[in-house]
Amino acid sequence: MIRRCLARFKAADGRDRLDTTQEFLKDTLHVLTRQRGYSATRAQVKEKLVSKMFFVNLPVRDLVASTAFYVALGGEVNPQFSGEQSTSLMFSDSIGLMLLTHDHYRQFTQRPIGDVRRESQAMIALSVDNRDAVDATLQPAVAAGGRADPNPAQDLGFLFNGHVEDPDGNVWEIIWMDAAALAQMA
Repeated sequence: MIRRCLARFKAADGRDRLDTTQEFLKDTLHVLTRQRGYSATRAQVKEKLVSKMFFVNLPVRDLVASTAFYVALGGEVNPQFSGEQSTSLMFSDSIGLMLLTHDHYRQFTQRPIGDVRRESQAMIALSVDNRDAVDATLQPAVAAGGRADPNPAQDLGFLFNGHVEDPDGNVWEIIWMDAAALAQMA
């Protein structure tokens, strides 16, 4: 399915439409909606994507240490939604992270808080602009209390990633993908 979409994007107007991941996602969604009989203009698809935000809520043992780690990873503290029991961080206009003390987190769920050091619960990926930015993002996060390389790095030529574990054991993948090289593989 993706390969068909990639071929269509290149053929539609003769230029490489994979300059950014966001452009790729908009185009893919547009093609998929057309194939399934839904009516959607590119502007409607863009509006739908832009209007969405993604938030991750994580329980943390030490709010101060976790906040320092995520600031080093590239997050900016949003004081409007931060306090003694939580820290809100923004990684972009549409990607937010809420760190919650265990007591505060328990106010939102009846389920027990899992031990992410023993069992994998999720791996969260954050994209960067170029290959060198993977290491440049990981280094300050490790210096701020993260554990480097809990998973082996991948170098597939068109994709490179590295991993860092936060102070609570959550694994973050820092990923760069060369969209132009990926398009040539299609």
